[in-house]
Amino acid sequence: MRWLRQPSPLVHRRGGIEREPVPLRGCQEGCGHAASLPGVCDSGEKAGCSGPGLGRPWRRAARPTPVGACVVCAFCAHARHLPGWLLECADRPGHRGAPPAPPGVLQEAVTALDALGLQTHTHATGDGGVRLALDAIEAAARTNGTRDRRHGIVHVECLSPADLPRFAALGVVAAMQPRHCSPDLVAGTWMENVGQARWDRAWRLRSLAASGAHVALSSDWQVGEMDPLVGVYSAMTRAGLDGSAAWTPDERLTLEQALRGYTAEGAWAWHAEGDLGVLRVGAKADLVVWSDDLYAHAEDSAALLEQQAALTVVGGEVVHDVGSSGPGGGGAEPGVGHYGAVSHCSAHQTHGVPA
Repeated sequence: MRWLRQPSPLVHRRGGIEREPVPLRGCQEGCGHAASLPGVCDSGEKAGCSGPGLGRPWRRAARPTPVGACVVCAFCAHARHLPGWLLECADRPGHRGAPPAPPGVLQEAVTALDALGLQTHTHATGDGGVRLALDAIEAAARTNGTRDRRHGIVHVECLSPADLPRFAALGVVAAMQPRHCSPDLVAGTWMENVGQARWDRAWRLRSLAASGAHVALSSDWQVGEMDPLVGVYSAMTRAGLDGSAAWTPDERLTLEQALRGYTAEGAWAWHAEGDLGVLRVGAKADLVVWSDDLYAHAEDSAALLEQQAALTVVGGEVVHDVGSSGPGGGGAEPGVGHYGAVSHCSAHQTHGVPA
């Protein structure tokens, strides 16, 4: 069990921000990110992070984030031919990729962490990697007799039809990023690796939701824009931000489903559905008031990209108000609410890891 007692590329501890941030080697002075592994921030940034706002300390959340575990299972579809596939790569016959650790190691890790009462979040993109993660979670529950742990699998970019119902059956959260499926990001490497015959396995958001699985949505920034409305638009259209080249339309979500994915489903993933992700008496007052009624644009999803956060409340405290001249007020910078000509920061597009 030596690999569990020290950080490794496969398993590391992921602490919440209730601890004091640890300066990260290579980051700017006072970056504010808390490091779990040498060279890796909890925010997902790599050492040497830079850019607007990254040199400033973050605002501490109103309550600590639960301490969990992150199991890194590197089956990345945008890294050419690296993922674990059930079938050979369409553009490289005979090649299916390879797991990042010997057989059985992931299952042993998830079982051990599950026995400790920890939730795991396993990153898997190829359909073979997703199956490996599901098998590990299923084995952990069987060995430990645990129920309702709500382990998660992150990305789930390619999913075999045989594995789709297992998410609901095992209570596994599909933590997915709608922006990743935009054709302007995945045309080329991803589509060529998978091959058109398997495009119907790509980002099966609607199918997973229809199966009863919990689908929690996020940005995976910097791979996708941080603005949740970009993700909502992508989930609704499966198109580029200019509305072009929509694909796999059968997996589009409705506005209601997409908003639920960004709110209530994420809360469920953290066993916090009674406090977060909903508007009701007694829940935590974490909410955003948008510049317009989003439901008024349910049939005109492009208009969602023009909206901005007018008011943000965290833990009952107003932290952003466009109508205020104080901290967090004063309105957004020009162009912030419009993404028609955005310059992308996607690892899918650049065929590598974002700098």
